[in-house]
Amino acid sequence: MQGFGGDTMHMARLADPSLGPAEYSLAKLSQNYEKDIVHLKEHKIEYMLNNPKIDEESKKNLLFYKENFTRIKKFNMRQLFGYYKMLKNGNIGKVIIFPDIMEMHTNPMFVKDWVEYSCFDAEITYFLRETLRAKLLQLN
Repeated sequence: MQGFGGDTMHMARLADPSLGPAEYSLAKLSQNYEKDIVHLKEHKIEYMLNNPKIDEESKKNLLFYKENFTRIKKFNMRQLFGYYKMLKNGNIGKVIIFPDIMEMHTNPMFVKDWVEYSCFDAEITYFLRETLRAKLLQLN
């Protein structure tokens, strides 16, 4: 559960205790609550855009975000960062190599994808947490 907020995990268990242990991952929960997350994200963006105190630069950035950052589903790190081992004869092998965290942070081959992955991880955790918070408040 590395990188997934503990309070969000507990909120997910409170919202739906019937799920199995593997169903409480960020990837699975963001998939299960996709429609709610999309709705919440759209609502928050519209709320900020309609704020009379918003400056033009912030409005421009929000509109760019709204149009370009629509992904909700989380990618598996192994899919994103795994690569096939190169054989001594120069051919591509069948074994998939997964770099360690330090390499993803420092190797120019991975840095851009690592930053995007990490930012998305934080973003989807926030929106999932807010979605679960709203669901739990409705139970009250």
